[in-house]
Formats: sequence, structure tokens, C-alpha cells
Amino acid sequence: MRRVSAIVAGVLSLLLVGLVRTATPPYTPSEYDVLPDESGVGTHPDYVVEQRGFWLADELTHTDAYGEVSRLVTDYVFVVMRARVTPFNRTLLSTTELVTPDGYTYAAIAPYPFPTLTVAHVGQTTTVNYLFEVPEDKVDGAFVSFHGQRRDGIQPMWPRLRFDVVEPTVVGSFEVPANTVVPRR
Repeated sequence: MRRVSAIVAGVLSLLLVGLVRTATPPYTPSEYDVLPDESGVGTHPDYVVEQRGFWLADELTHTDAYGEVSRLVTDYVFVVMRARVTPFNRTLLSTTELVTPDGYTYAAIAPYPFPTLTVAHVGQTTTVNYLFEVPEDKVDGAFVSFHGQRRDGIQPMWPRLRFDVVEPTVVGSFEVPANTVVPRR
């Protein structure tokens, strides 16, 4: 009898979930934009991102601790965003994308040995570079979005930080500085 009750309860649960999902319209957004304040600081429930500048470059270079220089060139353009990231509720597993006005998204690239950030730990503030390779004509009107952990099935909508790429500094070659990590204050 217990087995039959468990099976019936499982089937009813699945039916209830199916009813809720069919009642939700397909156009319902799953996230909303959180814009930074006038000083470029965006606050998410789990972390803070402070925008430090945008650059456009045809070439990226990085000098490692041993003095070796790495170069990366493109037929498009590199968009570099320098930012300070401070998680405070949980470790940040960031998904960072550049979204163009026509709706295309470009994930941040992490070419070795260029310093990038995919995980930020609670108790640290990391100054980091986010690198994107995009066609030059798609930069005007684009924005960088940060998504932390999301789509957990519980939250109906999830915040994403949005930083508009406004008046980036145009350079031929950009030296990507190393990440700096300091204790959170």
C-alpha cells in the first residue's frame, strides 16, 4: 500500500509541475537588468562589480612574471572591460557576456596565458579584465552582462548586472595587466 501511495504522490507532483509550467506564458522573462550607479558600481544580491573602464584594441599583449610577452590578434576587435569584483554571500561563478543591440551574445574569452576571472571567492576583491572578441560594427550600443548563479528553479526572475559600453578608449594594442587580489574590506 505504501508503494502505491508513493507512486500516486509522485504522479500528482509531476502533474502539478506540468500545470504550473503550462500556465506560465512563453514570453515571460527569466531575468531583469540591474544598472550601475553613477560611479559605475553595480550591486547584485551576491556580489558587487565596479566598472573601471572599456578599451577597444586590435591586439592584446600580456607580460607574465618571467618577462615573456604573449600576443593575441584578431580580424575583429577586442573589447576589454576592467572591473573590480567583490562577492559577499557566496562564491561567484560568473557568466559574463557582451550583448549587441541586435541580440547576439559573445561570451568572455579566456585565452591562456591572459589573466581572466571565472571564479571569485568570498572574502576577496579581485581586479580583473574581461575580454571579448566581436565585429567592430557591433560594439556601438552593446553592453556587458554579469550573471551569477541563476535558474535554480525557485526564483521566477533573476537579476543581471548590465554595464553599457559607452565611449571606450580606442588603442591599437592593449597590455592586459595581471589580476590583483586583495582581502575584502
